[in-house]
Amino acid sequence: MDKKYQVFISSTYDDLVEERQKVCDAVLTLYQIPIGMEMFSAADEEQWEIIKSHIDDTDFYVLIIGNRYGCVIEDGPDAGISYTEKEYNYAVSKGVPVLAYLIDENVPVKPSFVEKENVDKLIAFKEKVRQGREVVWWKSPDELATKVSQSLCKQILKDKRPGWVRAKAATDIEYVVSNTIFTNALTDGTFYHPYNSKQEDKNDGNSDINPFSKSSRISEDDDTEEKVMEFYRIYVEDIKPNILQLEVNTSQVPTDVLLQTQDAFDCVANYKVTGNKELVDSALSKIIRAKIVSMKYCCFTEEDYYQTFLNNHKSSVMMRKYVPAELSKKEIEAKHTLFLARSYEGANDQKAFQMYQEAFIQYKILRSMIDEYVNSL
Repeated sequence: MDKKYQVFISSTYDDLVEERQKVCDAVLTLYQIPIGMEMFSAADEEQWEIIKSHIDDTDFYVLIIGNRYGCVIEDGPDAGISYTEKEYNYAVSKGVPVLAYLIDENVPVKPSFVEKENVDKLIAFKEKVRQGREVVWWKSPDELATKVSQSLCKQILKDKRPGWVRAKAATDIEYVVSNTIFTNALTDGTFYHPYNSKQEDKNDGNSDINPFSKSSRISEDDDTEEKVMEFYRIYVEDIKPNILQLEVNTSQVPTDVLLQTQDAFDCVANYKVTGNKELVDSALSKIIRAKIVSMKYCCFTEEDYYQTFLNNHKSSVMMRKYVPAELSKKEIEAKHTLFLARSYEGANDQKAFQMYQEAFIQYKILRSMIDEYVNSL
């Protein structure tokens, strides 16, 4: 049964922005689900409850330690430690496998990224992390991402974590297991719960383990978890590649794409805390909208590439005064597809996304044609 594993990425933030992004991309490349502090406000106690729920659902906890200890909690039972250490302590208490990565002490860093106030606490935290586990040292963001990929692949094979599966697939497995349990019960008088190694006698009235009860199986009518998986699939397969493309083309991601994606993740996080299934439907709606908007912006950047070429072409005496017919034809096709995509927005979002995708592909082909043409001059 195909599984996706949730990977929680924990670290201080300002000094490790590039490293976190590289690790996030590495996790996505492995077709797993990255979760990190970018989605939360760690200093907010209500948000901490959401963070805890994500760690509860996490299969692997990636801890990245640089040269800063992080913001220290001022009040409450955790006063005196950083939010990063608080996350780590909670993950350990829940038995989540920890993959720890410490920056090599000889790597030069900006002075502002070096701890000045809580040096002793940083040293103590590093020692705590190193106790009872092997840590990995890194010197650059790319090296860190590579080592996380390697370690995560090994850990996935080593630790049989729950992971995420589509609800239908899980239901089918439960059906097979339940029938096996029923057969065993008839032949040897015992029940065996698939998620508990403890054998129970079928005549024991005090046993609260019943594989045939509604609570022990995924209801065929409840597709909420399947919707959650679809949510993550859309983010991993449709939105994240668009965000990376926008970063390559423009060095920034439009605010509305980030805000819509953030709102969608907030809905999923709140669902995990409250159990309100309506939040999942809202999350799906928001993430689909973010998918469409991100693809639309990708089209716009490609459209701008052609316009820039056209302006340069008209102003340059080194270029011919006409644009080759095949370039004009391809640009008209792409623009027409883009127009159709806009007309579908709101009425048929799935069709709108498909048309934006098609327009993006056409513009990418146009970009290649432009580059080839310019190089031939």
